[in-house]
Amino acid sequence: VNVGDFSLPMAVWYARKMGLPIDTVICGCNENSALWDLFNLADMSTGDSVSETLTPLCDHQVPASLSRLIYHVLGAEEAIRYEEICQAGRHYAPPEDMYNTLKEGIFTAVSSISRVDSVIRNVSSTTGYILSPYDALAYGALLDYRSRSGQGSHCLLISERCPICDDKTTAYALGITTDELVSRLQAR
Repeated sequence: VNVGDFSLPMAVWYARKMGLPIDTVICGCNENSALWDLFNLADMSTGDSVSETLTPLCDHQVPASLSRLIYHVLGAEEAIRYEEICQAGRHYAPPEDMYNTLKEGIFTAVSSISRVDSVIRNVSSTTGYILSPYDALAYGALLDYRSRSGQGSHCLLISERCPICDDKTTAYALGITTDELVSRLQAR
């Protein structure tokens, strides 16, 4: 799942809670990696400015709906504390004794735009499938997860965007024009 808004990871998290056999929710972040900071460093800045990237839907310092996860895992009081910290633009760190519980079953990875381009290009050349930049963020995170965990089980890649939505970025990654991209996508 690509991350800017935490709604998709939460949907997968809820599905797991309802019994869908999901081992790990894998989240792909762009260079605005506050979520990665939270799940890997136990500290997230909520007041920093974000950098504009070619994946603007992920250009958020504080991912929307992250408070839902905090509420469900750490409780209402912690969710309120989190919201107050976000509103003040300070650093959020979950209570030390609850940190492992918060990140349980969630993996995050960061991909630069050059990695996104590389993933789009490599997947297209090896499978013929054309990923959007957001799909490439998620797929890059999956590759990182598999590399670190050694797991190669099946995975469902969830994204809200198709390659045509970000035609210039996708075409650039493939080294083709936007007209050629449209033609390739229509041929499928």
